[in-house]
Amino acid sequence: VSERLRHKDRAIALWGYERLILEAFPKIYKARCLNHTRYEMNEDGSGIYREVAGGHVTVVCIANQQYQNYRDPLRPYVSLGVLTDIDAFLKSRFSCFVVPHVINPEFEEVQVVCKVNFTEGSDETYCEEQMNTAIMQFLSPWAFPGGGNPTFGGKVYKSTLINFVEDLSYVNYVSDFQLFHSYI
Repeated sequence: VSERLRHKDRAIALWGYERLILEAFPKIYKARCLNHTRYEMNEDGSGIYREVAGGHVTVVCIANQQYQNYRDPLRPYVSLGVLTDIDAFLKSRFSCFVVPHVINPEFEEVQVVCKVNFTEGSDETYCEEQMNTAIMQFLSPWAFPGGGNPTFGGKVYKSTLINFVEDLSYVNYVSDFQLFHSYI
């Protein structure tokens, strides 16, 4: 009730945009509004953000994983139909001077390359598979049962990741640790 009294079923502030979306669409776990930002598609299919676009609001939505079984759980995208419904919903509540853009998030991929010495007597192939799964679970806990939920603006520190790998029970030591970052 207090949220309804605050936004009065109108999208005026960024907080109101987000709460209206979360209230009307239970398939959305989290929404983030970017003020004065326009998202444009390039010829090659990739997108670019224009951050000085007065009157434009970009809404980034993350799907609620309780309601869907994803093809790729590492990237919980909202379907195009739901994004279109959110766009129409917001246009009916926005000022005529605001242009909404409703999109899926851009996930950033992190690749770990390192040399690992496993404890003596352990099966290297099995330990390597276990370590790869543990790193994936550490970096994207939402993709695994009981893990958690995705967030906006997370950071990955190389030292934290090295410490995590070294603390695995079957790892003796880590050397030549490299971390690569790319946008998807």
